[in-house]
Amino acid sequence: MKKRFIDELNEGELVQDVFLVKQSLLKTTKSGNFYLDLTLADRTGTVGAVLWDANRQLHESFAPDDFIMVRATAAEYKGRPQLVVSHLKKVEEDKIDLADFLPASERDPKEMLKELHELIAGVQDPPLKALLKAFFEDKEFEQAFARCPAATKLHHAFLGGLLEHTLGVTRMALEVAGHYPHVDRDMLLAGALLHDIGKIDELEYTRAFNYSDRGMLLGHLTIGASQVEQRAAELKDFPPEKLLQLRHLILSHHGKHEYGSPKQPMTVEAVALHYLDNLDAKMQGFKEAEPVDGNWTDWLTMFDGRVYIPRDREDAT
Repeated sequence: MKKRFIDELNEGELVQDVFLVKQSLLKTTKSGNFYLDLTLADRTGTVGAVLWDANRQLHESFAPDDFIMVRATAAEYKGRPQLVVSHLKKVEEDKIDLADFLPASERDPKEMLKELHELIAGVQDPPLKALLKAFFEDKEFEQAFARCPAATKLHHAFLGGLLEHTLGVTRMALEVAGHYPHVDRDMLLAGALLHDIGKIDELEYTRAFNYSDRGMLLGHLTIGASQVEQRAAELKDFPPEKLLQLRHLILSHHGKHEYGSPKQPMTVEAVALHYLDNLDAKMQGFKEAEPVDGNWTDWLTMFDGRVYIPRDREDAT
């Protein structure tokens, strides 16, 4: 059954659907009876909810960041939408579609994965191709890679964002390698495909987009370089020089120490990857930005200031 989203609810409507619990408080009325004061969410926003005639057992049957099925009536309280809940129960995560609760790529993940495997098939260097296959023919890794966002908020901050961003960088890498013959095409492609793999462990993306403890302490560049080293060690006679250069691509792709790179780019492929990664992120940043004052956005961290976006561009889209 198609989910009914929060921004679609109308006053008086009967609702039976799944929501993400953001807050659950057990309170008492003036007469001493328990009730639940809830904040529920999906990808379109949040809504307050109340369940009268509650008890401690019901309150303890679920927690914030759980999914619950509710039967309720859409109402209004103090000028804001509210759900008056008559029944609720916890729902396990494998019963829901995360894309209903978190923003997701507009592109079909299956089509994006198909494109990714076509790019891998085009890599001619046997050791690099074997390493790429070791990652992306691992179904558990591939599934996580296809679901992971590329960031928590700055660019591609949606399910499938990491895959979409990786494809954008790699497609541009193909063009750059074709234009500059002194660039090692396959090394650049491998670096583009693997540069952000550490984000799978750096980020948490099951209930909201946050950083994991590992991500906060190590960062995705360090995690990714370590993952490449581990996978390469499982392959027979992976060339040490290629591993060294590939790890450098990952560790340096943010460009500067102040942007999180342990090393600055020191090979032609590393320089190219840094600018391609930055370009794809910036272009997506413009795509997601919205003007708020005439043709100008608010101050944006990514651009270290406001940017100009003509409103007629928005009308055209």
